[in-house]
Amino acid sequence: MKKNKIKLIIVFLALLINITTYSQPSIKIGSLEVALKDLGRMDWESAKYECNKLGEGWRLPNRSELNILYVNRSKIGGFKTTGPFPGTDYWTSETNKDLSSLAYVIVFANGYQGGSDSKSDFANVRAVKGIASKNLITNSIIGRPYRIGNLEIAQFDFADLMNWDDAYKACSNLGNGWRLPNRNEIEVLYNNMEKIDCMQINYWSSYTLDRSAWFQNFGYSSGMEKNGFQYKIRYNRVRAVRIIK
Repeated sequence: MKKNKIKLIIVFLALLINITTYSQPSIKIGSLEVALKDLGRMDWESAKYECNKLGEGWRLPNRSELNILYVNRSKIGGFKTTGPFPGTDYWTSETNKDLSSLAYVIVFANGYQGGSDSKSDFANVRAVKGIASKNLITNSIIGRPYRIGNLEIAQFDFADLMNWDDAYKACSNLGNGWRLPNRNEIEVLYNNMEKIDCMQINYWSSYTLDRSAWFQNFGYSSGMEKNGFQYKIRYNRVRAVRIIK
């Protein structure tokens, strides 16, 4: 009898520890569940481990999911958005395609999504679970569009740098008339870059010539190429537009 009581106490304590350790306050953003607190700053492997350790499907977000968190950062709360560099960067689960020792991050101070950190570096960690729906991912790109004349501009860049073919498809796949900006429209975006919060980096347009496409350098300064043609296999940032009649 005494042994049975001891066993029951051990089981009860184990359950209590499990609940205390793994219970994670969260908020739902569409179909994606998001932890309300960061897990701290740590290297990439530790970030994956700490998210998985929460159990019940918690994991490190991919780039599209982390972009959803950035877009909804005020609603979710608790993110590091100010402070000394690089204290506002957050890990994604995705390894850099060109160098496996790096993993992609998103900087929550400004939304910059094109950077990669060494997996041994430290970055912030926020866990997610569930699957982000296509509509949720689409809405995280379109957001609250900017309007310049009859040109509507998606609020956010796509999370990935893309070659031209992928950029063309990604914009078209948003549906409802969304597409890559043409040569004149990309210049409109450049002239209004502060208003529409673009990164200081190259962006694709839809204007093509053989195996090349026109780009606009949003970080142009003296001695740099402001715009011109690049091979379509190059990777640049992407912002979608459409015409409102």
